[in-house]
Amino acid sequence: MYEICIVGGGPAGMTAGLYSARAGRKTLLLESGAWGGQLNLTEEIANIPGLDPLPGWELTMRLREQLGKVPVTMENAAVTGLRRQEKHLILDTTLGELKTENVILAMGTRRRMLHVPGEERLQGKGVSWCAVCDGGFFRGKEVAVVGGGTAALEEALYLSRLCSRVFLLVRRDRFRGEARLAERVQKTENIAVMMNTQVQEILGETSVTGLGLSRAGQEEILAVSGVFEAIGGQPDTDWLPDWLPRDENGYLLAGEDCKTPCSGVYAAGDVRKKPLRQVIAAMADGAVAAEVAGKQRNPPTGW
Repeated sequence: MYEICIVGGGPAGMTAGLYSARAGRKTLLLESGAWGGQLNLTEEIANIPGLDPLPGWELTMRLREQLGKVPVTMENAAVTGLRRQEKHLILDTTLGELKTENVILAMGTRRRMLHVPGEERLQGKGVSWCAVCDGGFFRGKEVAVVGGGTAALEEALYLSRLCSRVFLLVRRDRFRGEARLAERVQKTENIAVMMNTQVQEILGETSVTGLGLSRAGQEEILAVSGVFEAIGGQPDTDWLPDWLPRDENGYLLAGEDCKTPCSGVYAAGDVRKKPLRQVIAAMADGAVAAEVAGKQRNPPTGW
C-alpha cells in the first residue's frame, strides 16, 4: 500500500512526486502516456523565474532526472476508476487495484476538437494538434492554425519558421493569449491573422486541401495543406466518480491547499478549477498538494 498515489506525469504530477518522495512518503506516480504530458508540445518555456527559456521537452527531461534521484516509483499505466474502501482509497488501473492513503489527481487536460465535417476523417492526414510533432511535414507549404490563446500563438510562431505562410484563424475580434506573443505574431511577415473567423468544414479526400470558413458572416474557402487546432483543452475527469465535485466544465473543485471536499483526494495543476493554467502554476500546485497530503495520514471513512 502507498501513502500517496499521484495520477498524471505532467509538471504538476512530477513536482508532487518529487516533494512527496523527499518528504519520505511511499509514493507512486502514474502516467498513461508520455511523461511531461502537454509540456512536451510547448516550443518554449520562457516565464519560469530563474530559468532561461528552454523547450518543453527539455524541462521534462530535467524533471525526470530529478525524480530519478529520489525514492519514487514511476509506472506507465492508465487509471480507470477511484473508489473508497474503509480508511483507504482504491485506484483501478491497468496494473490492477492499487491501495493508497491519499490520491493527488494531476491528469491535466486533453485537446479540444472543432467537431466539424472532415475533422475526424482527416486526422493524421493534415489535421494536427501539435506543431512541434507534425510541423516538419508541411515545410514550405501553407497551413492554418485555429485559436486565439497562448497555445495558438505559439503554434503559429513555430510553424512560421517552417511553412511558407501561416493563417491564424481567431474566432473573436482579439487575441486571448500572452501580449508578448501576440506582438511577435503581428510582426511576423508570413503570419496572416484572420479575426472573426470560424472553421465550418475541413476539405479534402485523402488529405487536407482547404477549409470552409465563416468570416464576419461571409462564407469563403481557404486553400491550405494542413490545419493545426489550438483551441484549448478539457479536463481529463470523465472517469472519476460522481461523488467528486466538478464545475460545469469538468474541472475539479479544490482550494488553494489543493484539497477537494473529499478527504484524502487532492487536485493539482490544469485539472483544478483555477485562474491561471501555466507550467509554474501547475508546479506550485504539485508542491502544495504533496505537502498537504503528506501531513494527512489515514483519511477518515466518512466524506
